[in-house]
Amino acid sequence: MNNIFKIFFALLLLFSCVFAVSNRYIRLDGFRYYFHGGRSKTTQQQLLLFHDIFKNQITNTYETFNVKIPNRFEIHIADNASVFSEVTGRAPFVASLYWAEHDSFYFQNVSSLRRQNILSSAISHEICHQALTKERTGPTSTEETIMSDEAFCLSYSPILKPKKNTAEVFHKFRTFKQFQESLTRNMLSGNRSKVYTAYHLAYAWGDYLIKRFGLAMAFQITAEHNLDNFEIIFAEFLRSL
Repeated sequence: MNNIFKIFFALLLLFSCVFAVSNRYIRLDGFRYYFHGGRSKTTQQQLLLFHDIFKNQITNTYETFNVKIPNRFEIHIADNASVFSEVTGRAPFVASLYWAEHDSFYFQNVSSLRRQNILSSAISHEICHQALTKERTGPTSTEETIMSDEAFCLSYSPILKPKKNTAEVFHKFRTFKQFQESLTRNMLSGNRSKVYTAYHLAYAWGDYLIKRFGLAMAFQITAEHNLDNFEIIFAEFLRSL
């Protein structure tokens, strides 16, 4: 009996402590959580909250799109914006990231995401990116698909307040290819203003796809990433403005 209490106390201590070493992980329900930073701020309560949301969101999202949940992937949580930027190579104002090449999720500090009221939407948004990657039959290069993927996932699970754009903003793009290249360039620029402007434009495109075709079909169209098909739909989009 004493040994049982010792084991219970050791486990309780493990989950109550702060996680200070990068690349140490905790396994919960088969999910691996890694923590990055010199002094982690992810408490037991925050981790369990995050885990409950993640578990529910991944189940709901994959059921919605009729895609099989992957067996193995990693979830990384950073102590702060600087650590997140160092680990991912993305700008510190980015809230979260799905890294397709490594099948890994990266999130800013849980408390920070809660304060911004985007914890649930950020988790759902990144899971959407993973689902698209798993379903993809077309290009697999991130730079080829980043804009269309962001457009769909921003509309499926917004991580920023949508901004209404004038028709003139879109009509300066004569083709989908121009639209995609411009937004992709700005999304990868690291400039906050350019990134947010690109996200707002992408949201409008994703919102049109979902309203025009429905959620399931818009998901399939985005996953296929057929440029010829996108050109036809983009022309319809411009005429609808």
